[in-house]
Amino acid sequence: RAGLWASLEASRFKRSQAVLSSQQFALKWVLEAPNRLGLLLHFDSFDRAVQLVREVRSCDLSQHRAGGFEEDVATVSGYMLEERRWALHFAAREVELKATELVDLFVKMLENNQR
Repeated sequence: RAGLWASLEASRFKRSQAVLSSQQFALKWVLEAPNRLGLLLHFDSFDRAVQLVREVRSCDLSQHRAGGFEEDVATVSGYMLEERRWALHFAAREVELKATELVDLFVKMLENNQR
């Protein structure tokens, strides 16, 4: 059941990413961060991956009403504003999960170097 919920959330996020990718807003980079982090890890760009995690962690999403889109209130539907907010928080959670994987990878690398 938990796997189904995670799958539904992941599908919702991918749909949100697709819809929101054509829009311009200040925090759009956060939505792209999980994919970007995955690529950085794939290509062993660990310094850049750690920097991206720091940037996402330092972005306080809670202080942005409607996900930092107050300027769009007149032109964007309430539903889309809420979807942006949800997608930003989902992206931040995904980055945190990948950051945990990154730490695990670093620990394994250190263990292998000590053998």
